[in-house]
Amino acid sequence: MKVKITSGGVFHNSTKDNREPLKVGAIVEMPEKQGQRLINLGNAAMVEEAAKEIAENTPSLEDLHPEQLKHLMKLVMAQNLANDLKAKAQGMTIDLQKEKGAFIAACKSSHTQGAYRNALERLFTFAGTSGINLAGLTPAQADNFIYEMASNESPSVVRLTASVASAFYTFLERRHETIRNPFRGTKARPKEKKIRAFAYPSQAEVEAIIEKMPKPYGIAIAIMAQTGLRVGALPTLKRIGNRFSVESKGKGYAVDLPEDLAKEMETEPYKGKTVRGLGRRLEYYIEKLYNAGTIKEKYSPHDFRHYFAIKFYERTKDIYQTRQALHHSNIAVTERYLRGLGQV
Repeated sequence: MKVKITSGGVFHNSTKDNREPLKVGAIVEMPEKQGQRLINLGNAAMVEEAAKEIAENTPSLEDLHPEQLKHLMKLVMAQNLANDLKAKAQGMTIDLQKEKGAFIAACKSSHTQGAYRNALERLFTFAGTSGINLAGLTPAQADNFIYEMASNESPSVVRLTASVASAFYTFLERRHETIRNPFRGTKARPKEKKIRAFAYPSQAEVEAIIEKMPKPYGIAIAIMAQTGLRVGALPTLKRIGNRFSVESKGKGYAVDLPEDLAKEMETEPYKGKTVRGLGRRLEYYIEKLYNAGTIKEKYSPHDFRHYFAIKFYERTKDIYQTRQALHHSNIAVTERYLRGLGQV
């Protein structure tokens, strides 16, 4: 192939014994592979020179003439519009329903999946009624979504939904380069109320609650207080031989129930009940007992897990056994748990 030397520098024929310099403007016949390498070297030198020219000689905006500044403004505006159009075009190719399904499926717990599904349904409904393509949702539109929710939902639901929506967009960001999380940095979320300190009932209060509650709910309290199960695990309890299988926080394991409670669970009294519905009924009856002066606090269902943790740790003085009994993911969680209850 023939190569014309058009840029500066000294190049050589690559014969071992005869290395003649090639001058600028010369036309040289050489093997194709060697010629292509020489062209690449020349291109690289030109790119380097261009970059150096830009770095050393780019004027500041103040140095431009009015006509040059107007021309630059038009170029910038055109580029911005091109970027917007590109993002919209790429957003139209994203199957958000499919992405939503993948995002929810990544959650291990069926309870968490349900909460995420409900939260995203609110977001998709808002987009549908507002005529918004969620792939191009802006921060202002995200704030409007939160404010609109706040007029109809409780602060806790609004915070949860905004958090799920933000997590969903972070998920999308990692899969699509044109997506940005419009919920990041929002100030529209309602502020959280001060969280009350960990509480747990006394043994006498637990016994009174079990006795005075309607039977299926009293049994639920007894199971949580004696095994440390979360309320969300109760609908999953199922007898397998002499033990019960249970699912909690996406993990399945076996538990032993005292004989009297095991007998009550043979009818699977919580099968088909939602976690939210079961928790609300427990809270309702606990509040009635509080108003009647039977107990000193409006305990939450989770406080009976606290009760179990305290009693177990007091009996064993072994944080590792306590971790296993509570099925915590690691010992640090158990340490924080017991510290919050004033035990370590």
